[in-house]
Amino acid sequence: MRTKIHPKKSKTAAIIIPLFIVSVMVLSVFSIIGEKDSSRKVRYKEHLFFLSSDEQIWELEQDGKTYEFHYLPTEISTVPLIKSPVKRTYYLVADPSANYSQDDLSLIGLARFEMQENLGKKEITTILGFSREYNSIPPVTCANATTQVGVIQFQLGNKTRVISEANCILIEGHDGLEVIKAKDTLMYSLLGVE
Repeated sequence: MRTKIHPKKSKTAAIIIPLFIVSVMVLSVFSIIGEKDSSRKVRYKEHLFFLSSDEQIWELEQDGKTYEFHYLPTEISTVPLIKSPVKRTYYLVADPSANYSQDDLSLIGLARFEMQENLGKKEITTILGFSREYNSIPPVTCANATTQVGVIQFQLGNKTRVISEANCILIEGHDGLEVIKAKDTLMYSLLGVE
């Protein structure tokens, strides 16, 4: 009669192997969460852009802060930009009673909000205002711009462009989406992404 010989199982091996497998699984989950998907990266010159998880916003990290854009610099390179010196404070104004479509008014409002958020990250103070009197709020126009406090006016026009004259910056587009392109163009310029 033959006797079966059973190898001695090490208790240590029985504990280490499952622990090793669990740790590899946990670490791989953390690496997926902690790292941005490389297929969602775009390099523009020395700047690296990441597509947000909802795939609608491009994010640029600069000086420890994240700036958000709808368009990459290559998508808006044809938008004319006339530079001006950066102020520490800006009024962001639009005409609330303009005869624009609801979509265009909403997109202009979005452009103003995003500009306010991004400028705030650069420690530039912004004040939302209107270019016409609205709900007893006095208007702010380019005539109110000074060397200390600039005005950025958002409006529809015949061209998509960013122009600067006498402490006032005009962000213009032929529809709301074009206004957002012009806003992104100005913000890239302020961040030195050219």
